[in-house]
Amino acid sequence: MNADEAAFHYIDEYSRMAETYDRHVRPRFEPIARRLVELLAPKAGERVLEIGAGTGNATLPIAGRVGPAGLVAAIDAAEGQLRVLQRRAAEAGLGNIHQEPMDAGHILYPRNVFDAATSNLGFPLLRWRQAVAETFRVLRDGGRFVFSGWDGIADWVGACAEAQKPHLAMSPSPRLLELREAVQVLRSCPERDELSTPATVEQGLEKAGFTAVRTVRETIRPGFEGVGAFLGFRCAWGYDEMEWREMPPSAQAAFTADLEKAFRALYGGFEALEFRLYFTAAQRE
Repeated sequence: MNADEAAFHYIDEYSRMAETYDRHVRPRFEPIARRLVELLAPKAGERVLEIGAGTGNATLPIAGRVGPAGLVAAIDAAEGQLRVLQRRAAEAGLGNIHQEPMDAGHILYPRNVFDAATSNLGFPLLRWRQAVAETFRVLRDGGRFVFSGWDGIADWVGACAEAQKPHLAMSPSPRLLELREAVQVLRSCPERDELSTPATVEQGLEKAGFTAVRTVRETIRPGFEGVGAFLGFRCAWGYDEMEWREMPPSAQAAFTADLEKAFRALYGGFEALEFRLYFTAAQRE
């Protein structure tokens, strides 16, 4: 399996789990979206491109800021995520959001059409430099690009994987075998480390032609109430949900106990877990 095939498997799972993701992940990421919108500072009448829009954590607030005279073009490779976004936009009475299933490496808009671009933890891992170049292309002169990313590979991701490992299903379904392979392929991808290293990302932006590149690092506490809340969050991604579902009940209980033990040692408990993030802003002159 190559990296593109692995990414397609991930995208399919994001689509499959879109409703669950919206219930369990979006609320934990809301503080990140609020900070992103604050830094982007969208203005009435602006046209904004959002890359990897998901179920609309940042999309809806931006649409409210740009108003009826403005537009948010929300793109994502996972069509299921966009269907949830469309429903949420309709419920909010927002008619200025256009959802388009689209690869950020091939943005199907003409050059110089957007006043701003953004992404809330949704920038693509594979060929991210190509996506940066495409973002630059579709921005107008003076346009700005503000996005958030993970600052380093989160230690809680590794802790969760280690706690899970002894309890994995011994006879997984063919679909789970495919997802396990996809996970290994993407975790070994060099671009994963690059996109979580702000200095490397800044260099990529400057090479694409962006100026006034600056980054701030912040930590945000998602406020997990305990192991159940964390598992709800973690299992909102398709791979983790399938691993959990194929564990026998005894393995689920043992994994849960090991996870609690690991997080007590690492943080003192789930409530103290922090997301380490960066927010990068740049401009097209």
